[in-house]
Amino acid sequence: MALQVVQQPPSVCSVMALQVVQLNPYGEDPTEEEDEVPADDEYIEKMNKMLDVLDCEGNFIMAKRREQVQQKGFWHRALNVWVLDMSSGQVAVGQRPQTKDIDPGKWTCVSGRIASGELSLQAAVDALDGELGLPFEESNVHFLFSIKCQKPINAGPFQGVMDRVWLDVYAACLDEHVPVSSMKLDVRDKLAVKWVRIEELQQQFSNPNGEYVAPNNDEYSERLFKHLWRLVREHHKTHMLALEETKGAGAVNHLLQNTAAVTGKGDWHTGYGGAKITPEP
Repeated sequence: MALQVVQQPPSVCSVMALQVVQLNPYGEDPTEEEDEVPADDEYIEKMNKMLDVLDCEGNFIMAKRREQVQQKGFWHRALNVWVLDMSSGQVAVGQRPQTKDIDPGKWTCVSGRIASGELSLQAAVDALDGELGLPFEESNVHFLFSIKCQKPINAGPFQGVMDRVWLDVYAACLDEHVPVSSMKLDVRDKLAVKWVRIEELQQQFSNPNGEYVAPNNDEYSERLFKHLWRLVREHHKTHMLALEETKGAGAVNHLLQNTAAVTGKGDWHTGYGGAKITPEP
């Protein structure tokens, strides 16, 4: 008797699995079993953190453990928070520990992965408190923009895999200067903190020397500094108006005469806190 091969129509489950694979532009299936990665006590907790797997358009697919997300290079949510001293035009940057798989020893902002189902803004507030010991009200943490970023992991168990994130970028605004000595650092995330002027950070991004975590695309830098300078300008304008209302125009003119400096081209002036205020783009 001849053997007959009967072709069965695809099941609903197989069709759904195919759709999931097609959503991911790199051919990895978020539903497949994860490979074993050697674990130790230092990163077990963070590897068990659930993250939202996204497609290349930022749409949610499913939640997976961070370990598998990074093994496979899936797109997921993350954040950057730049702490901005608006009176002086400075930002706080922290030094990453040498134990980090990505950018060890480099200076950067508060950063982190957004847990599955967590609100981005709440994650930003929690990261500020967790990394620097700085409690912020949500009203002082401003969403700036969201951008798609990826970079290779050069060390650790995920070496050679692309770290792919949809990055939400925030500015945490301070009306008054906070000394580094009053910050309570989580040394697992930041070994040290320092204040740098916005223009110094711009220089580091334009001509990276390996000391800072520099973005791998110009769009991030352009959008970041546009927003940071806008916030500083708005703060200075508000301060000057308040000073004029309380002490009169003479007080404002006196303040500007003692703190303002104009270059030969007249393209910037120094604000009341020493910040160089760039003109409107």
